[in-house]
Amino acid sequence: MQALAATSDAAAHEFGSFYLNIGDCSAALAWFERALALRPGFREAHAARAVVLKRLDRPLEALAAFETILRIDPNDHEAFHMRAVILQSLGRLDEAFESYDKALGVKADHSEAWLNRRALLEQLGRFDEALSSFDALLAQRPRDATTLFNRGCVLQKLGRYEDALAAYEESARLAGPHPENELNRGKVCQKLNRFSQPLACYDTALRLRPSYPQARYNRAIALQRLGRMTEALADFDAALAQKSDYVEALCNRGNLLCELGRLGEALASYERALKLCPGFRQAQINRANVLFAQGRAEAALAATREILSEEPDHAQALCIRGAALQRLGRLDEALVDLRGRGAGKTRLPRSLAQPRQCLSRARPSQGGARKL
Repeated sequence: MQALAATSDAAAHEFGSFYLNIGDCSAALAWFERALALRPGFREAHAARAVVLKRLDRPLEALAAFETILRIDPNDHEAFHMRAVILQSLGRLDEAFESYDKALGVKADHSEAWLNRRALLEQLGRFDEALSSFDALLAQRPRDATTLFNRGCVLQKLGRYEDALAAYEESARLAGPHPENELNRGKVCQKLNRFSQPLACYDTALRLRPSYPQARYNRAIALQRLGRMTEALADFDAALAQKSDYVEALCNRGNLLCELGRLGEALASYERALKLCPGFRQAQINRANVLFAQGRAEAALAATREILSEEPDHAQALCIRGAALQRLGRLDEALVDLRGRGAGKTRLPRSLAQPRQCLSRARPSQGGARKL
């Protein structure tokens, strides 16, 4: 660093690149700024400085740096792209859209700009527009496996499962199996009620990436639906060994244990999920239901209070609350609760002393868009 004052602009840029490559962003920034002090219009140094500022989590300075690049070169597609990424992170979504579109106007096949623009559309729930984006990209690059995979992700979110499966299978045909692609193929097969097919997809995903808790979790769901409970429990446990804070796995592990009649272990699983995520509604409901099934009516009643304080008309919570009140001999309260606040919200159990089980299933893990 002592050579900062004596070096040339080109040498300063080289030193900055060296420090950037070894991960020393502070040193890299100093060298790039030295290069710019020596040559203010040094475009490559501006670009490198902008990247470093982004890595240092200084988004406003990075944004200004990319805008400086665009004043030097108004057709720099990567500067438009990175500017859009930062604007999106700052919540300035309209400006981000405009910048993505400008990047694509300069370089129509900029795949990362397409992917990030699609992510922004999905963030806003504009899935039809996201699908149109990928259709436009496939018109230019019909054999691009990454685009086919991401198109499949959008189709899956739109509930067009047959079309999504076709996109995933074509992506695999072009590029070979990939963990995320196999995970999503398995989930789509489950949506199509093809319960034996997902296992082969999840097995392939796990062969390619042995430490893949999402694949383990979804494989457990498939095994559970096939009635292979012991294997399913082993997969839930394997997923949690790889990702100990996997609250969906904890919740559905609890559901499986309930099916096996192991209520104490199920309760521990729900409580572990709630320790990690106190507002996890599915675990709250299932915990209350298990407490009632264990004969702990007072505890079940207390468990419903937090839910009903936030959602006064929550049908399952009202069901459990009414049954608990009846078991405690508080019949008038139970009838008011169930026939009044709960009227029309849920079908009452045939016997309040033995309410129907109303376990809530946490949804299977979703695969996000990514570059294959």
